[in-house]
Amino acid sequence: MLPQYIRPLQCSGLGIQIDRENVIGKNVSPLDSEYDMGKQLGEGGFGTVFLGTHRRTGIKRAIKKIPKGYGDCTFDEEIAPLIALDHPHIVKILEYFDEADAFFVVEECCTGGDLLDLLMDKEDNQVTEVEASIIIRQCLKAVFSCHGNHFIHRDIKLDNFMLEGLEKNVKLIDFGLAAPIKTKKQKGYAGTPGFMAPEMMLKQRYDKAVDVWSLGVMLYIMLSGQRLMPKEDSDAQKLIEKGKQTWQRRVRSSEELKKRELSAPAWDLLERMLEFDAKKRITIFEALQHPFVKSQAGKGLVQSPTPLDVGAELDQFKKRMQSFADAPQLKKVALMVLAHLASSLTSEQLKVLEDANHLFRTINTMALDENKSGKADQDGLSSDISLEMLTRLFIRHNIIMPNNFDAVFDKCDTGGTDGLSYNEFMACAISQSTFDDVLYTEASNVIDRSMNGRVDSEDLILLCRSHEYGKEFCDKIIQEVDPTNKGYLSLEEFHCMMRGHEAAKKRPPNRQFRRWVSTIK
Repeated sequence: MLPQYIRPLQCSGLGIQIDRENVIGKNVSPLDSEYDMGKQLGEGGFGTVFLGTHRRTGIKRAIKKIPKGYGDCTFDEEIAPLIALDHPHIVKILEYFDEADAFFVVEECCTGGDLLDLLMDKEDNQVTEVEASIIIRQCLKAVFSCHGNHFIHRDIKLDNFMLEGLEKNVKLIDFGLAAPIKTKKQKGYAGTPGFMAPEMMLKQRYDKAVDVWSLGVMLYIMLSGQRLMPKEDSDAQKLIEKGKQTWQRRVRSSEELKKRELSAPAWDLLERMLEFDAKKRITIFEALQHPFVKSQAGKGLVQSPTPLDVGAELDQFKKRMQSFADAPQLKKVALMVLAHLASSLTSEQLKVLEDANHLFRTINTMALDENKSGKADQDGLSSDISLEMLTRLFIRHNIIMPNNFDAVFDKCDTGGTDGLSYNEFMACAISQSTFDDVLYTEASNVIDRSMNGRVDSEDLILLCRSHEYGKEFCDKIIQEVDPTNKGYLSLEEFHCMMRGHEAAKKRPPNRQFRRWVSTIK
């Protein structure tokens, strides 16, 4: 059973509901039959990350090996937040394997290095204030999503934020120390000492404010190019034990910050994030509203040569919402899976993905700034896009809305949460022409739970096993798209369904698809 804080992935209309744990499920095949393991990419407190290549499709993945010697609870603690969190600034989990000696978690592969690498490549190991504003905003939004989904990350640091894509967007990784937020403040000692909040180092009770402190340490390092804490853990402990005034003097006396003539907004945010007293420390919601953070809202580390035309993109998005709403149930399921797998897009397709991603973040930023998303408050912010927010944006950009737009929105809101999640938004926003046979093959592989080389009602029953849908119910979903009324779709028919039959006539499945079909026993 999924914990209560993990929201299901659903498809409405006929009422089919697919839990995220089923889409992001355990692959029962041996790992080496699915992936070629490559070089080591990194190492964390509980596991080692390798580059993996998917054998059938050639897609690159990051594969984290978590030895079983650490205890199964470590694996559960790592994977639960990754299943729960659906956000453009958090790394996406795709599947996992349970081998004899270890668990292997397969995630999207971020190719741009981490923030520590970024600093090491900079002169004096510093970034500009503009770059720091862009980076810290994206980091804040990632952690805000964690808190909104009832998790404290507890290991926020530069090397746990990766850079990905053409715009080098920030993505939070490594949830091995993440913990569910409890009603009462928690006790314990977790994280990396150089980034650890005073209340945790002093072994006092703490809450999600510890993540804010860690982000403040990151901001200090990015702006100064120097460590905030002494290198030796024992020296850092002694400094913290001296109390608030000693700590404040250390921050304010930084020669590097004085030398670069740090702006007043940057100083203010830094001091408020590094407030010794957790009760007085700025919250993430407040930090996202801070002038230093808002000054570069909507920008990326690498600016696109052609700025996003929000009005044109919104008009296109409206049309694609209608297309998604009108799609058969099985195709909606497949599009939701494809959106989840969209990190597998090739470099040529990546621009399309990033335009959709940028539109989502732009709308989300507007909702945050106006604080009218319907779910934003001081404790957490849903990244879902509400009907109210979309309506206001359409009016602002003079986009004519169809009379039935509320009904269209409801059909796109497959989870029935009164808002479009990141995955739902991407399923609607990415043009279906963006996807190719490689991704269609991977999506069909996810849906083909019985692994018999076709998609039928038994697969839907297995995919939705926690809801106990009957065969008759699932048969209707298959019949809706079954051209010969035989009770299943062959994999080639699945591809035709996704591309549309006219497009399929012009572009039959490629050789890679045919080779893949030939491997099915």
